[in-house]
Amino acid sequence: LSKVPCHSDLEKNFADFLDSAKDVIRYLKNERFGFSVTYYEEHRPRQFYPDFIVAVREKDGTETMWLAETKGEMRTNVELKNLAARLWCEKMSGTKYGRWRYLFAQQLKLEKALKLGVSTFAELASFLN
Repeated sequence: LSKVPCHSDLEKNFADFLDSAKDVIRYLKNERFGFSVTYYEEHRPRQFYPDFIVAVREKDGTETMWLAETKGEMRTNVELKNLAARLWCEKMSGTKYGRWRYLFAQQLKLEKALKLGVSTFAELASFLN
């Protein structure tokens, strides 16, 4: 239960951060879990599988769920995926399933935040957004 399947050092570094972040309640690597967000590329539906799903305790005690994507190499469809994930979170937040947000952790920015000593998910989200 304490092992997270990571495909890159970037994912491993992010998982290590989540393990130590004081405000992270729980998280899972979306590996074989199969959760996806639909986005459209050239008018065709595609599936985007965010890397992590993270539950975070806010300062007021409430819980926020985050879809988190780590990305080293930027491809042309990244912005389409990001927009779809943000829209999904916005729509989901209007339901009985609580508040949802999206975090895009581009490798260089994530590494900079970690070097600066970011220690909570809230700090990381503020730094990256």
